[in-house]
Amino acid sequence: MENSSAKNIIRAFVSFFKIVVFDRVFSFFVVTFLLKKKKADNVLIVCGGGVGDMVVATAVLKQYKEYYKGRKIYLLCNNQNHPNEILDHSLFERSIEIIFGDFKRHPLYAINIARQLNDIGFKTAIFNVTTGLARLSPLFYLTGAEEIYGYEGEAYYRDITLSQDLNIWVENKMIFPLIKGRFTNMISSIPEERENNVLVSTLKHQKKLLEGITHRTFGNLSTNIPSADPNNISPEVKEAAKHPFFLVAPGAGAAYRRWPVERFADVCKDVTDNNPNFVPVIVGLEKEKDISDSLAAKLPGSINLSGKTTINDLKYLIKESLFLFCNDTGFVHMAIALQKPSVAVVGGNVGYITHYGYKKINRWVCDRNAVCLFDNWRCLRSSVGAVAPCIDSISASEVSEEVKSLLNYLKKSDSHDIMEFSFWGI
Repeated sequence: MENSSAKNIIRAFVSFFKIVVFDRVFSFFVVTFLLKKKKADNVLIVCGGGVGDMVVATAVLKQYKEYYKGRKIYLLCNNQNHPNEILDHSLFERSIEIIFGDFKRHPLYAINIARQLNDIGFKTAIFNVTTGLARLSPLFYLTGAEEIYGYEGEAYYRDITLSQDLNIWVENKMIFPLIKGRFTNMISSIPEERENNVLVSTLKHQKKLLEGITHRTFGNLSTNIPSADPNNISPEVKEAAKHPFFLVAPGAGAAYRRWPVERFADVCKDVTDNNPNFVPVIVGLEKEKDISDSLAAKLPGSINLSGKTTINDLKYLIKESLFLFCNDTGFVHMAIALQKPSVAVVGGNVGYITHYGYKKINRWVCDRNAVCLFDNWRCLRSSVGAVAPCIDSISASEVSEEVKSLLNYLKKSDSHDIMEFSFWGI
């Protein structure tokens, strides 16, 4: 335990030194000797995370496009965002996809990206990142923009204590105040607000940043992504879609967030027992194929497309499916953006996602009494390496009832009665 604490202290010190000292010196050298200042009126929007984060960002990107009308908007994205496959291309001029980890670790890679940005030239840079902003240094110094907008950070991360997480505390209390001055405008966070006992969602934080930059007020911002290109669907996917099917995505970004495969199988069997013509179609990332294979083995007659689909294929499958059944992944964000029914099993960081979408057709199942509900997986501190207690506590019967409720609603409503896009509590 003491050894672990010592490693955390060393890691926190190294992070402080790198961001506060090395990144500044490195950036000063690059800007002074390798780059030439270029006058331009372009706008750079920095996005992080994965596919789900890119989908969520669509709500604000269309507003930035309108606000900066007449100016070219470029996106600087994590390579896991897949902006070209996810977004309506009318929202941006071009996307520059980078590996943020390599940008921070490899100076030559960072110099190459800095040169790309310099060749375009920017007047305005917006860091559409709601947490971990300090970790993106030295991007702040290398955009070349005159106006740089950032967000103070989600309240949970901003107010975390030293005893809760040393690294985040050092980032927020020691590093962030020092880098804050690099921004021409730092938008303050939404206060520690609880709406029906749910933490404020990432989308609402992005909305707060948008309103701080534009000085405009927006209502509930809906997400939206283009439908799949029907001419670019794999034959195997088209064949699977010929059946009345529901889409199942049993994977999750981290092992501790994964609802047990056996329970996924139980829910799927319950659906097919009551609806014999329904076929489960299983999807997931290549790295999650073992989970999908395990589920497929438990569901005779299912179709396993895990690791075989492009983003375009996934959009097509979601749109053609009866509903999506998933576990805390970007899939549910895509379903909501495509206005498709969904049932998502989520855990203790549900506040980070928040119950949102079209209330009658987008269903969320979580442990309402989880000790980590407002503490971002804090329950894991006593069960490292295991499935999070807040995920493990959700029964198959509980999820089955939600699925049945959704199906009953869909049978009664031909149009799916799409309601206003909104956020709601547990």
